[in-house]
Amino acid sequence: MKFILFCFALFLFCWTSTCTINRQAGFPFEAPDLLYPAKIDLNIKDKSNDQKKPKLTEQQVRGKKLFRRNCASCHRRNMVDDMTGPALRGVTKRWEGRETLLYAWIKNSQAVIASGDAYATALYKEWDNSEMNAFPKLTDEDILDLLSYIERE
Repeated sequence: MKFILFCFALFLFCWTSTCTINRQAGFPFEAPDLLYPAKIDLNIKDKSNDQKKPKLTEQQVRGKKLFRRNCASCHRRNMVDDMTGPALRGVTKRWEGRETLLYAWIKNSQAVIASGDAYATALYKEWDNSEMNAFPKLTDEDILDLLSYIERE
C-alpha cells in the first residue's frame, strides 16, 4: 500500500512539474502561470522602444549629490509628489523672473518671508508655517547645480 501511495505521489509531482514547465513556456496554455503569480509580467510591451533619460551632466551630478545631502529629507526624489515640503518640479518656473529671490529663499527662507515677499509668505502659510531649513553655506553655483538637477528629474 505504501508503494502505491509513493508511486501516486511521484506521478503527481512529475505531472505538475511538467505542466508548470510547459505552462511557463506558453504551451499549451496562453493564460498566465497561476502557480507562480510573481513571475507574471502584466506590463507586456516592447522595452526596447522605451525612451531613456539622457545621462546626467556633470552639473546635474553635483546637483544630485547636493539634493541628497540637503533636500531629500523633506522633498520627494521624484520631484512630483509633496512630502514634508512641496514638490520641486517646476520650481524655477514658479519663481521665474525672481531668481535672486529664489536663491535667497534656498539660503534662508525665513529672511525672505521677513522681507514681506507676498509669494514667499503665501508659500509659508500654505505649508502650515513649516520652516524650510536654511542653507547659508550653499553658493550660487551650488544652487544652480541643484536647480539643474531638480528640473531634469
